[in-house]
Amino acid sequence: MSNSNMNVDANKTAVARFLEDVMTKNRPELLDEFCIEDFVIYWRGKPMVTGLGEMKEFVGSHDSTFPGCNWEIKDLVAENDMVAARIVQRGIHKGKWAGARPTGKKFGICEAMFFRFRDGKIAEMWVLPDIDDRKEQLGFRSLPPDS
Repeated sequence: MSNSNMNVDANKTAVARFLEDVMTKNRPELLDEFCIEDFVIYWRGKPMVTGLGEMKEFVGSHDSTFPGCNWEIKDLVAENDMVAARIVQRGIHKGKWAGARPTGKKFGICEAMFFRFRDGKIAEMWVLPDIDDRKEQLGFRSLPPDS
């Protein structure tokens, strides 16, 4: 196997472990293992989280809003320094989200995620969730457009 293929396979493994170990198991203390210091999440095209400190806070706040949330990988595709993931995120709305009170309702939405690697770690992550589906499942008619 060529070095390039080994890196692609290692990147796919890292994404799978990141989603399971950090996000699903709510283990922000593991972020240093997976992400570079100036890691950035782009949420629907706009920077949302910059740096490991903000990411650690985000993981904790997401778990407070949607405790026990699960990211199930349906597909992983990789080339060069990029990994694309098609996932289903499932959870229960138990905390304030986008200004809305908790509903206690379950949801399951599809998301596309794109991860760019630098020096063997995740440098950037683009998240494209189906927010309209989440809003509908939680019973919201309207939320701010950038929810």
